[in-house]
Amino acid sequence: MKKRILLIGNDKFMREAYVDGKFVVLPKRKYVDALYESYEIDNISNYELTSKRALSLVDCFIKHHDYDICLISFGTNELKNISVENFKKNLQNIVNVLICKGVVPVIMEFNSDSSIDVNPYNQVISDIKAMNQFDNKYYNECMKLVNA
Repeated sequence: MKKRILLIGNDKFMREAYVDGKFVVLPKRKYVDALYESYEIDNISNYELTSKRALSLVDCFIKHHDYDICLISFGTNELKNISVENFKKNLQNIVNVLICKGVVPVIMEFNSDSSIDVNPYNQVISDIKAMNQFDNKYYNECMKLVNA
């Protein structure tokens, strides 16, 4: 039986989107296809997702499914709409919900391809990983697929 993963993120993990009143299939991404081939996936990624909204969604999904891993990757929408302080609070709350249910959180850092300074957000991620003493046994496996 495949491990079950919850994907939380932005367009990095999206396979389809709702654009101008229609669902459209996005161009294929090798790493997303590899994740879907290797794991059972529930994907709550979308363009508008922020850590605030993700927190409520994670809580709902965790109540109904048993996950092994939660792969988290926020993007530009987070940087534009959520302060560093609120991001830290929201991300720690997401991690708390996951850990309480025995789900391994794997948090990816922000890419620096936007005009917004990602360093404070990436520092929050580093701090949360250190504070929670993450020992992500699946981290390297997931990162190989994501970086494929």
